[in-house]
Amino acid sequence: MARSRHAGLPVFDRILVDAPCSGLGVMRRHPESKGQRQESTFVRHQILQGQILEAVAPCLRPGGVLVYSTCSTETEETEEVINRFCEIYPGWMRESVAPWLPPAAFPFVTELGALSTMCNRAGMDGFYAVRLRNMS
Repeated sequence: MARSRHAGLPVFDRILVDAPCSGLGVMRRHPESKGQRQESTFVRHQILQGQILEAVAPCLRPGGVLVYSTCSTETEETEEVINRFCEIYPGWMRESVAPWLPPAAFPFVTELGALSTMCNRAGMDGFYAVRLRNMS
């Protein structure tokens, strides 16, 4: 069930959540951090990411768009977070990011319409972004 908006909170047409994450997508540039990653890191970030999404959701007007991004491509920090959020907020729908990207980026659009780059492809960092519309 969607939570109601708290009195006094602003309402926005668009919100960008660049969520804190494990940073595994930038490990090729920061290999020293490889040993610092543990399963508990994913769980801690997943909880925080969900809390951030739930905190900003009431501030997006109906019809507005939220973009969620991380510098991790780990499922625990990307698809699992979004799937859980969409269960809590069933009035929110995924939209493909493809119309907003140049054609050269189309190979990085997933079947679910998210942008996902992998650090082992084309010398890029790993990155994930999904576009959600508040249809409630």
